[in-house]
Order: sequence, then structure tokens, then C-alpha cells
Amino acid sequence: MTHDVDERRKEARRIAAQMADDLQTSLSARGFHLPMRAGTPIGGRPHIAVDPIPHDTARRLCDVLKPAPALPSVPEQSDPFAHVEHALATLRQALFGAGLVLPSLGLDLPSAVCGTPLVRLGNARPDVVRQVAVLLRQGTTQ
Repeated sequence: MTHDVDERRKEARRIAAQMADDLQTSLSARGFHLPMRAGTPIGGRPHIAVDPIPHDTARRLCDVLKPAPALPSVPEQSDPFAHVEHALATLRQALFGAGLVLPSLGLDLPSAVCGTPLVRLGNARPDVVRQVAVLLRQGTTQ
């Protein structure tokens, strides 16, 4: 029986260590260095121990993690430009939630002049494109 408990603790610590590493990597990508490590399992469940955070860092972290604004309601069918703006807002919010930005995302002006407005996805760094691809793959497998 003791052996099973020890194995569960080891597994919980392994999971917590991996999660601490993943969380630290994600936060570092957003400019935060928060020392963390696998904590002592509580009730057999993994926990992450985070070192104390300076108040200015905590304030910046809160600003970055605050929820994205609510999406506007879907516009009427008769306004194609409103549909483009809604599509842009929806995509920007989804990207924001994933910590990604496509800086040149916007209305494709030449298509708008022709009367059929399109969304311009624009340019992005290769690492951002890879992250978008990973998110899309994850979404199709769920």
C-alpha cells in the first residue's frame, strides 16, 4: 500500500514539474519571469509552487491576463462591411486568448472597393504562424 502512495506522489510531482515548466515557458514568452517548481502533492493531486511575486509584476500580469472584451453582436446580412468587422473582432479575440497577434490583420481594401470585402490575414512571424497551426490542429482533434 505504501508503495502505491509513493508512486502516486512521484507521478504527481512529475506532472507538477512539467506543468510548472510549461507555465513558466508561456509566461516567459509574454515577458514574465516567475520562479516556480513542483509543489508538494496535496490530496494526491499535483500542485505548483510559485515564489512571491513583486507587486509591480503582479499588476502587469493582471493587465495581461484580464479577459478580452465581449464580442459585438452579429450584424445584419445586408451590411457586408459590418460582417467583416465582426469577423475581425472574433478572430482578434480568439488570437488574444491564445496570446497571439497578427499585426496586419484587417480589411482588404482592394476587395472592399470592388464591393465584396474580404479579411486580410496579413503577415506574421514564423513562430506565430506555427502557434496558429498548432491551435487549429488542436481544435480539429477535439
